[in-house]
Amino acid sequence: MNANNPANDVYMYETEIADKRDDLFYEITTTGSASGYSLHDLIETVDDEYKDNIISMLMVGNDDVKEYAKEHLLESFKEMLDDDAILEIYIDDKSEF
Repeated sequence: MNANNPANDVYMYETEIADKRDDLFYEITTTGSASGYSLHDLIETVDDEYKDNIISMLMVGNDDVKEYAKEHLLESFKEMLDDDAILEIYIDDKSEF
């Protein structure tokens, strides 16, 4: 293993992972896609029991209800893209420059 490879230690990149996750989530929820993932992919990860409620909250809810729905979507997003996946995207993005 290469000790200089960021993928070898996710914990050294906690801040970068958190920032990248926030950026990706924002991009997906505002534009519909980011880094090969779509809003549809995100909605698919939401438990069917909550899916209709989340969509309704986002469409007709007040600001508090919409914020709750976004928090639930963020939790689903974290399940869809764990720290290792976010770090991989972060590394790929950095290597493009």
